Amino acid sequence: MRSSSPTTSAGVLLAFLQPISTESDEASANEKIDLLPTAITANVLGIKTARQYRAANIEYKKRHLVICETEDLARANVKQMLKFLEGENIGGKWDIRAYREVEIFDLEKSSSTSFLCHSRPEDEGTVKYCPLLTVRIEAAETIMVALMQPSPAGAADLDAWYREEHNQQMSEQPSWLRTCRYSLVSQQTSTSGGSEGFQELSFLAIHEFGEGEQLGDSVKALEPISEWTMKVMKDAVGIDAAIYRRT
Repeated sequence: MRSSSPTTSAGVLLAFLQPISTESDEASANEKIDLLPTAITANVLGIKTARQYRAANIEYKKRHLVICETEDLARANVKQMLKFLEGENIGGKWDIRAYREVEIFDLEKSSSTSFLCHSRPEDEGTVKYCPLLTVRIEAAETIMVALMQPSPAGAADLDAWYREEHNQQMSEQPSWLRTCRYSLVSQQTSTSGGSEGFQELSFLAIHEFGEGEQLGDSVKALEPISEWTMKVMKDAVGIDAAIYRRT
């Protein structure tokens, strides 16, 4: 099995929110957050769709996440996104990251809901990229967001680990739908309150799951843990991963 890389300029903007509001402000903040996807698509240039998630682990600092999809990453500006979100006065620190699309790994054959398709009978078992399907029709209810920063010499090995081992291992998990991988283009964070926890992490993988997933509230290593996996984790300069669910 192999998957091919896209040739389009598609990508995503991730907007992480680390709340700092008091408990009494939480209800008001949540109401504003619930309206963000509609507000973003109406006011931020280049955003095609947006969807909101909340961290499954209540102790995770980046409690809220809005994923915004764009068909042309050059039209989506992280500075404009940050300015708009800070203007909503929700209360908290924003971390906005733009990522270009690197690989979409999908075993589904239905072209109506998939980035990838099997284009010819002789390609059975081969995952191919379908450039006209850059925007998902249905958003996953649960996602695992994995951010990593490899060592200066480890980027190629991390990419190979995903393509040759980890994608397949993840696809064997209950209710897995697809894995989308991206590479960091730009990042902007709130200037107030410091930038703790907002380190640069250039590799992004979003693993999507449907109903019946068994992920729990915190990210766990997939069993069995291979020697290659242990090497990749050891060599990484930074790792940040969390489970998010739609609200």
